[in-house]
Amino acid sequence: MQANLFEDTVDSSFYEDHDLVDATLRKFPRAFAPQQSVQLLNTLLETTPWRQDRLRIAGREIAVPRLQCWMGDPDCRYGYSGIRLVPVAWSEAVL
Repeated sequence: MQANLFEDTVDSSFYEDHDLVDATLRKFPRAFAPQQSVQLLNTLLETTPWRQDRLRIAGREIAVPRLQCWMGDPDCRYGYSGIRLVPVAWSEAVL
């Protein structure tokens, strides 16, 4: 499992840690310039093949309360609650 996207030697002024109950969220608020962040977000929103799966709970089918997209290498498989996600190819924006 990949712990983080950046070297552990990154200056701590570059990130903010937020302690959770059983984990730490490390936020990199300046990883991208503001305009670059907006452009990247818009590209991801517009070009990602989002989907909304459905779960069967207590005999009822309900929509998963989020859109999701599983990107990965062709042999990568993931699933939860009876949903099997087959990866789509990595997009240029994500790469």
